[in-house]
Amino acid sequence: MVLVFFGNDIQNNLWWMADLQENALRGAINGAFEERRRAAPTWPDAENIVLRKWYSSALIHFLATQWSRASTNVRNMTAGPPVSEVRGAVGAHELSADVVRGDSNWAPIANVPLERVEQGWRLTSTALAMLQQEVEQDGGQLAVVYLPYQERVHADQWSLRKRAFGLVFPDEITDFDRPRDRLREIAGGLEAEFVDLTRPLVAAADAEPTPLYYPIDGHLTERGHAVVADALAQWLSAKGSMLGRPDR
Repeated sequence: MVLVFFGNDIQNNLWWMADLQENALRGAINGAFEERRRAAPTWPDAENIVLRKWYSSALIHFLATQWSRASTNVRNMTAGPPVSEVRGAVGAHELSADVVRGDSNWAPIANVPLERVEQGWRLTSTALAMLQQEVEQDGGQLAVVYLPYQERVHADQWSLRKRAFGLVFPDEITDFDRPRDRLREIAGGLEAEFVDLTRPLVAAADAEPTPLYYPIDGHLTERGHAVVADALAQWLSAKGSMLGRPDR
């Protein structure tokens, strides 16, 4: 079972939980999930996932289809004490308001304690622990794959992104490897395999001029997808060899 994780999934998970906790939406959402369960197992299914937008990632799909257990676990895990009180700044560091609220793609890279980001990590840790249990019960093995931020791969795009989005984000508290290290720690605690795509993407970016991410959009380009596919194919091939299985 391979789960690919991107840094801003922390933010997306928090958005999803906020929406899901609205009582007015719960019945409609649960109805959509029940309908999806009855549908043919054609994951991913563009009609049910993309167009309806009830969930937008494999991890959210997993949480959603495990609503009863997930809601209890998430409430327990996200009820920890506040890490810090944030009012537009953390200590001496001025930050954009959406960053300090955890409502920004780049909030997880801040090398300062932000309570909403910590809440997102608790949610992610809970979800991955649940997923690991389900995978093990099915006789499988979980592998967590980390996809780095584009600014970690194309460092020159960070200043462009800050200007384009009006971000106030001091360089001295910017750490694009922070989400990767946190996720590696969570995966290690679960004894799940961790696959970091940072090195192959950085190596490809250094070796060729073709951009691997779109400058503003932030998603992988066609070439970026090819690099990721090649890296995962090499990992799967090596994995098969270690298990004594022929390459396929």
